[in-house]
Amino acid sequence: MGRMAGIIAILYSAALFVGCAQTPPPAPAPKALSTSDLAGWYVAKAREFEDMGDLTAAVEQYRLALTVDMQNPTANENIIRLQTILQNRSEEHYQLGLEFYQKGEYSRARRAFLTALRYNPDHPDALRILKEQRLYELEIKGYLARTIQTDETISVLAKEYYGDTKKFQVIAEYNQMEDATKIRPGQEVKIPIIDGIPFFKSTDEQITLSGDASEGELTNVINIQKAIVHIVQPNESLSKLALRYYGDYNNFSLLAQYNQLSEDTSLKVGQEIKVPEIIGMPFMEKTAGADETKTKELLTGAPTVTPEETQVQHADFEEAARYRDLGLELFEEKKFDNAIIAFNKTLEKCPDDSVSLEYLSASHFQQGLIYFGKEDYLAARDEFQRSLQYNKECDKCEEFIAKSEETYMDVHYKKGLVHFTDEELTKAFEEWDLVYQMNPEYKDVAQSLKKVRILIERLESIKRSKMEEDKQ
Repeated sequence: MGRMAGIIAILYSAALFVGCAQTPPPAPAPKALSTSDLAGWYVAKAREFEDMGDLTAAVEQYRLALTVDMQNPTANENIIRLQTILQNRSEEHYQLGLEFYQKGEYSRARRAFLTALRYNPDHPDALRILKEQRLYELEIKGYLARTIQTDETISVLAKEYYGDTKKFQVIAEYNQMEDATKIRPGQEVKIPIIDGIPFFKSTDEQITLSGDASEGELTNVINIQKAIVHIVQPNESLSKLALRYYGDYNNFSLLAQYNQLSEDTSLKVGQEIKVPEIIGMPFMEKTAGADETKTKELLTGAPTVTPEETQVQHADFEEAARYRDLGLELFEEKKFDNAIIAFNKTLEKCPDDSVSLEYLSASHFQQGLIYFGKEDYLAARDEFQRSLQYNKECDKCEEFIAKSEETYMDVHYKKGLVHFTDEELTKAFEEWDLVYQMNPEYKDVAQSLKKVRILIERLESIKRSKMEEDKQ
């Protein structure tokens, strides 16, 4: 409860800090001024704020000047100039806060981040860090008590339990440390269990549950029996190592987390990879080839299959892993169309591969953005729809589907207006008909089509009458 109150107080102080101005609010503008005089009054107030050093308030006054005189050159130039200064100052304070944050000096870091937000309230990274502190607190399911040993640091503990040294700040925040560097041997530290983040521990370590959490909820806790070191050989990947040691290449993400690697990392020959033996999972330390699948069956109690079936299954897994690795590489290189092909090949062998499904959705979405940028809005819509098929929870997919259709109709509707104004009635009809086919109720397109159709028929009638007169 004390930690939650502390977090709320932090966020509340952040809101106050960002919202407070360094100077009193400006007096309201005089009402009996002409447009040009009122714009000049706002510009003058902006300069006063500049002289006082309150650049944020100065920008606001220049913007007010633009509301009454949109072409005011002084306001336009000074907004650009001051925004550049403010963004630079915001970034300077953010970088300073990051230095403090990485050292574990959280009070000084927080002040620097809040200053960065004062200069730029939309600074994404400063906002993200302040928000993450709150999210970590809300998702804690329990903790593991650990006594600090000689030469041990918070970063060492973060690497041991989370597989990520950067998460040392989670431990420091949970233990309400003002400075994570000031720990001593013999000090007890609580390592929080955070929902959604893998937590590696040895089988003899005990977890204390928090609140109403139950052991059944700790699905992210991974009990390690031991770990071996694997030397990477040619053509090996995380997927292939997961297949070799666990009998399931989908566990490649676990290896990535345990070794502090990104999931799409390409392994180098000779690189050392730690492979943990996990309680409740098959582990094939010395087996290879077709025997791997057999070992998995013995450990899990799965039905025995024939050697021929084992060989086919293993070949399918290896081929799927190969295509999935290729797809990840292509995605990283932003070759989304080729990545789509590779992920589809993976799904042909393993239809339920969660990673391929996730990246296939992302690839279609990125391809949709490319088409949208090329103004091929229907092709973009089709890609966003495919992305939604693979990820039903993609809110952005639905947003961009609607945006693609809306933009498509708007573009063709306006083209129709231009053609109609230029008396190119047939072209106007063609453009408006495209809009009508998608949404007959879009603006007044139905009436516009009716109108242009009547005009075309009249013109055709006049042409026919004139041709008959010429014949006579």
